[in-house]
Amino acid sequence: MTKLLVVFGATGNQGGSVIRTVLGTKELSTTYKVRAVTRDSTKPAALKLKELGAEVVEADYNDQPAISKALYGADTVFAVTMTGFETIGSLTIEYEQGKLIADESVKAGARYLIWSTSVDVERATNGQLSVPHFQVKYNVEKYIRGLPIKSAFFSPGTFMSNFTSMMRYTKQEDGSYTTPVIFDPETRLPLLNVEESGKFVAPILLDQAKWEGKIIPGATKFYSTTEISEAISRSTGKKVIFQKVQDEVIGSFLPKEMLAMYKLQNDFGYFGFKGAKAEEWIDESAEQAVGELTTFDKFLKTNAPKLE
Repeated sequence: MTKLLVVFGATGNQGGSVIRTVLGTKELSTTYKVRAVTRDSTKPAALKLKELGAEVVEADYNDQPAISKALYGADTVFAVTMTGFETIGSLTIEYEQGKLIADESVKAGARYLIWSTSVDVERATNGQLSVPHFQVKYNVEKYIRGLPIKSAFFSPGTFMSNFTSMMRYTKQEDGSYTTPVIFDPETRLPLLNVEESGKFVAPILLDQAKWEGKIIPGATKFYSTTEISEAISRSTGKKVIFQKVQDEVIGSFLPKEMLAMYKLQNDFGYFGFKGAKAEEWIDESAEQAVGELTTFDKFLKTNAPKLE
């Protein structure tokens, strides 16, 4: 008998990837039928999920009756909330949305909840740094751990797309391109093609008992800042240099929260710790992922930044 997997954020990168992985993997597709939850069931991404075989339903994260209805009959739930940066009320809203999904999952009788989480920045940095959009996801994780429902957690790494869509590359007189960063050359970041999130969630779905209470991180591997800039140079045919600058330089054009996020990654490690322990954690996760993972070089073949 198939079990119902309800996926929130179904038309986003993480939720959509979970659905595609489940429906595209024989063992998972015979174990689970999928209900995709989205705010707009008429959007192209939602229609595509329906074509793949998912049931598509509408529910706003702030609408308790709609959330309750979407969870009817659920055995397992995957949930991710849209990141709310430091705008008035956004973090409270995101926390309440995550809490609502968790509470309604319990009320619906779901057995298992998989939550897309992040690092407990306050603990990892002894209160030195504040990264609210990371912290709020951890706070929901902490809440879920106190509920009468089995749970596991997915912690995505740094999105590969950040280096192709968010970085500012400036052409120099010698034809090279520079971008200011606060990272040291040896700083190592766990890179993830976010569209492959489902490959890391799949092991949880295949063996829920093994992963109960645990966190599985999502990343192909760790790359140093130098390795990242060299990969971009290869893909573009242009010399790209990550130029380390003082915090105040980055702070002059980035929000305080983003600066704190970069300092977390540089000084404490993306997941709040670094070194061999972090490397082994990622390597073990990558080995258990379902399907081939995209390297950063392969990602850049079709996503390299356009340097004019």
